[in-house]
Amino acid sequence: MKILVTGGKGQLGQALKKVLPKSSVFVDVEDFDIVDFKAVQKNLTKIRPQLIIHTAAFTNVDGAEDEKKLAFQINQLGTRNLVKMAKKIGSFFIYISTNYVFGGGKKTAYKETDRPYPLSVYGKSKLAGEKETRKLKNFLIVRTAGLYGEGKNFVKAILELAKTQSKLTVVDDQKTSVCLADDLAKAIWQLIQKKKKGIWHIANLGELTWFDFAKKIVELGYNLGLLPKKPKMVPITTEQLGRPAPRPQNGVLDLSKAKKAGIFLREWSKALAEYLKNEAKK
Repeated sequence: MKILVTGGKGQLGQALKKVLPKSSVFVDVEDFDIVDFKAVQKNLTKIRPQLIIHTAAFTNVDGAEDEKKLAFQINQLGTRNLVKMAKKIGSFFIYISTNYVFGGGKKTAYKETDRPYPLSVYGKSKLAGEKETRKLKNFLIVRTAGLYGEGKNFVKAILELAKTQSKLTVVDDQKTSVCLADDLAKAIWQLIQKKKKGIWHIANLGELTWFDFAKKIVELGYNLGLLPKKPKMVPITTEQLGRPAPRPQNGVLDLSKAKKAGIFLREWSKALAEYLKNEAKK
C-alpha cells in the first residue's frame, strides 16, 4: 500500500515514520503547498497514494485568533484540496483533528458522537477540516489532545522554563487528555490495519490538568537529571493566564471506543516517563 503523509516534519509525521511501511512518502510545505490546488493536483496525480494521512495543520492556537484567514486556509481549504484529489484518485483519507472542536461544558469525557462546539478560531478551523473530510465515503477522523513528540511542545517548554525559573505558574482549571506522538502513530497504524472508518478518539489513558502535567514533567525531569533543581509549582486559573484563545474547561476525550477495538493505549504518566527517559539519553 502506498501511503502519503502530509506534515512529515511535524511531531506526528516524525512518529509515523517509525511505524509506517518504508515505501511511505512524507511531504511538507517545501514539497508543495496544500493551499494551492494545482500543486496538490500535480503531486497527488504523480504519487497516486492509496492512503493519505493528513497531519499538516495550522496549530498555533493563540496565533489563530489574529491569523484567522491563514488558519482556515490551511485547516479547511488545504484539507478540501486533498479531499478533492483523494476522491478523484480513490485514496482512503485520514484527517488528524483535536479535542478543541468541543466547547468544554460537558461534565464527563467527550465521545465521538458528542456534538462539536469549538470556542477558538483554531478549533473552528479544525472542525471545518473535519466537515471537508466527511464529504468522502472512505475516511477516518482521529481526534487527539495535548500531543507531544519531536519538536516544540508543552513538555519541552516546561523543562526549559524549569531550568531558569524558581517558580512556575500553570493553569489548573482545564481538564484534558494528552498523547505521546509515538503512541498516536501506533494507534493510527492499528486503525489502518483493522480497516476502521469514521471518527475515533485517541490519547493516552487518564484525565489531568495542565498543572498536573507540568508537575509530573518537573518531577520526572528532575529525577532523570534533566533539571538541576525543582522550581516551585503554583496553580493558576485560565483567567489569570489571560491567553488570547479560549480553551475548553473540559477537553478530556472518551477512549472507550478505541479500547473496545483493541487499539494501543497506555496511561499518560507511563508514556511521559518513557519520553523523558529518551530525552535524558540525548
